[in-house]
Amino acid sequence: MTHETINTEKEFANILNRTHSHVLGDKFFTFQSTSNGSETHVTITLQNNKKTFFYPIEARMQTKSQGVTTIASVDLLVDYINCYLEQYFESGGDVYLPIDWTTFDVEGIALQMRGQILNKYAEDLADALLSGNKIGDFN
Repeated sequence: MTHETINTEKEFANILNRTHSHVLGDKFFTFQSTSNGSETHVTITLQNNKKTFFYPIEARMQTKSQGVTTIASVDLLVDYINCYLEQYFESGGDVYLPIDWTTFDVEGIALQMRGQILNKYAEDLADALLSGNKIGDFN
């Protein structure tokens, strides 16, 4: 991470995994955040081990221009993604984010989110095939 934080990325992922453990099945969360001083970007990915289900949920916001600290922006973005995840799980996985960046207003603060469910395993396999690798070489 490029900014100071109270929790590590692994700790954030562990909190999400514990919070949603009753609905995760074979899936788990990973967490990544970056900040350059004027923008914070958070990606929470819900995935399974083989990556046949790979759902990166991204959120970003301008911090400096909105007078929000990096720590506060990470907390806000994580909270907003978590609110979305609650709706996603309550609906049985039928609530989706737009594929393109979409702006949301949270108590007068603008943030953007996007997400798309992918099959990274199939994509990586296709890439390997197109690059001339044998299917047997891909695990």
